[in-house]
Amino acid sequence: IKIAESVPLYGTQEDGSEKGYKFNQSAREAIHASVEALLDHNSTEVLLVAPDDIAIKTGGEIKDLPVGFRKENGRSDLDSYHHFLNEIILAQFTESKQRIGDGSADIEADFIAEIDEQDETTGEVVFAPARARVHMLCPPFTEAAVVTFAKKARVGYTLDRMIANGTLTPGMANLLVAAIQAGLTIVFSGGTGSGKTTTLQALGQFFPQGERVALIEDRQEIILPKALRIIPLSFDRNAPLGGFGSLAWAVNATTRMRIQRVVVGETIGSGFAEFCNVANSGVEGCMLTIHAN
Repeated sequence: IKIAESVPLYGTQEDGSEKGYKFNQSAREAIHASVEALLDHNSTEVLLVAPDDIAIKTGGEIKDLPVGFRKENGRSDLDSYHHFLNEIILAQFTESKQRIGDGSADIEADFIAEIDEQDETTGEVVFAPARARVHMLCPPFTEAAVVTFAKKARVGYTLDRMIANGTLTPGMANLLVAAIQAGLTIVFSGGTGSGKTTTLQALGQFFPQGERVALIEDRQEIILPKALRIIPLSFDRNAPLGGFGSLAWAVNATTRMRIQRVVVGETIGSGFAEFCNVANSGVEGCMLTIHAN
């Protein structure tokens, strides 16, 4: 990962009439560590609470990183911290036009890093994007921006692996596989990072090959086996209930497609009521993750 000594400020003129922002050595180390944590195959969260409070979550355990945005005298460097978030994270890795300091109370964005890596089996260089949901709570509601990167581990989880690490017992896994094969409707509920999507993806390996599956999400997160006939649809979480672009609208669009199974990405609030109607529409094997206790 190469981080330039300075980055052009957002909106800088092409002729260079505005100088870029220059990071000191402490900030450069913090930038390297933060970006490497985001690209880590196994990490599921990267947390930036303050300029000198940065952590990574792997395997369900949160560990502090020994870096921070600090001035030469060792004090927190709020300016370089916010420049990193604005000019590198938001400007280079997301499509968001919002910035810390523009009056936004919070910022929601999709972090996408385009990475070329080598396939362990074939040795070929393959395209493997790293994705994360970004949430920033911005000043003046906090002294420093509080940032949460919620990402999916790029190491695939299987039921065998979940049994090995103690997430499931063999009996629980067998019961879930039987439920999949019986075409039961299944709802995975839980809080952030509780493993809802991970479990759903692991069970997706047991969908019958060639099955016609509607995959409905507001943002791409769920990865299903290529042997399935997947019909991807997107919905807008802010669309009017039942209106154009809503979850119900997306599901109704699949009713004449001979769908054998409907998989819905995470939904909250009234979207769950829409899912209940979907699950009662005659399609067996509906699956959904919901952010709830």
